[in-house]
Amino acid sequence: MQDDVQTRPSRCAPGYADKLFASSPPQAAQASLAHVIDMHQLTKDPELVLTPYVATPSSPSRELDRFALARYLDYCSELLAITSKLAVLYLEYLDDARVLSAVNDIQSLCNGLSNKIWQKIMILDTRALHGGADAPRPQA
Repeated sequence: MQDDVQTRPSRCAPGYADKLFASSPPQAAQASLAHVIDMHQLTKDPELVLTPYVATPSSPSRELDRFALARYLDYCSELLAITSKLAVLYLEYLDDARVLSAVNDIQSLCNGLSNKIWQKIMILDTRALHGGADAPRPQA
């Protein structure tokens, strides 16, 4: 069985994964790290902190209040910034057009994911400015 990363189906834009995996493994690892950071914040929805919700048996536990959620999301954004900056360090040692292209892709990916995270933070901050209280936590 051949394990070729370029033949695997991708949810990314056409050519994006091919460019990353063909350039070098470190850039591919950084793109993967950015996606892992994004996956960890996906269940951190500000609306669930600000409005009551009914948990189901398969719902993830949501134990963060507004302050803790904003701090968690801020940390995710900082991790994405560090990931983006690490990609740039490769350009100091590998001055290559393919590496430059991969670094640009990683920076665009991290910037886009960070923007989504900051939208969540802005929802939390806007509600705090208007005096909204945290929604009551459902009883387990």
